[in-house]
Amino acid sequence: MIRFLSIMVISLLGLVPSTSLIFGEESKDLSQVFSLPPQKEVKQKVISGIFLSTLGRFDPIKRIINASFYAWWRTTDPTYHPDKTVEVVNTPDFKKHWVQKGKVGSEYLTLARFFADISVLPDIRHFPFDRQKIIISLEDVLYDMNSVEFVPDIKNSGISKDLKLGGWIVKGFDITQTPYTYESNFGNSNYEHNTSSRLSMILEIKRLGFRIFFNSFTGFLLAAFLCMITFCVDTSNLVARSNIALGAIFLTIGNKYIIDQTLPIVPVFTLIDAIQTSTFLIITAAVSTNVLCYGLSLKGSKKLSFFLNRFVGIFLSLGYITYLSYKIYLAINS
Repeated sequence: MIRFLSIMVISLLGLVPSTSLIFGEESKDLSQVFSLPPQKEVKQKVISGIFLSTLGRFDPIKRIINASFYAWWRTTDPTYHPDKTVEVVNTPDFKKHWVQKGKVGSEYLTLARFFADISVLPDIRHFPFDRQKIIISLEDVLYDMNSVEFVPDIKNSGISKDLKLGGWIVKGFDITQTPYTYESNFGNSNYEHNTSSRLSMILEIKRLGFRIFFNSFTGFLLAAFLCMITFCVDTSNLVARSNIALGAIFLTIGNKYIIDQTLPIVPVFTLIDAIQTSTFLIITAAVSTNVLCYGLSLKGSKKLSFFLNRFVGIFLSLGYITYLSYKIYLAINS
């Protein structure tokens, strides 16, 4: 330990030309050590494909979905080893289960099996009739696009016929290759930025949401129904009308708490927001109408109180049903 510290002090004082001597290595040219990204003499076009075998549970809170898939690369360059340089880039965690290599005709084939937690940006605007895009992206993290460009193997890529995701149906998929530019040279002054070839499988799935809709929004719908019931009660019976409205408030708050625990908060107006907002509005209007009509009854204006109560009740009921029917229709056909 004392010897190590002594060498470090001497190195800092400039008495030792390179700290590599501490480890018994020869001094190297740093421009050769950090020559990222490396360049091939001839740009390689590598035929690449993805075959998706299974999907696990989609977690909108953690924003991930589990996926198992195969990926392969065909090239005429025997020095290119994609199993060592290609990674799944849109995942917090992935595992390469196994790799097989071989030669098919004049091409070198590399086949690998991956398990990954794919990051998904959830689109819940139309929940529970929402569509989600699952993107599996592969990228060579060592060679840039000047050296290696992926060519999608559209013919052989696909999804397993046994792939099933409970409560969802697969609407389609696509295989694409896009140049992806990183706005950084990663410390290498020889480059302004780095552009890599990115191979992606884009899978679109749609939720089968009718059962989830009634399970998730029963509290809101029942609360709105209770508010409509209050307009059928005599305007002079404030206690009964208030108790019904109070029950609607508790139902709405409880249902909102459950929904907020299962879905992420997003910055756009969703079907969930439409149901919650319209339900809170009808509760507020019902409570206000109860108080106003009761006051008119106390002043002897029972006829005016009766017509006001009926008008507001019919207007709110038709408005609530029409508005939500329209929003649900848009969600189902999204």
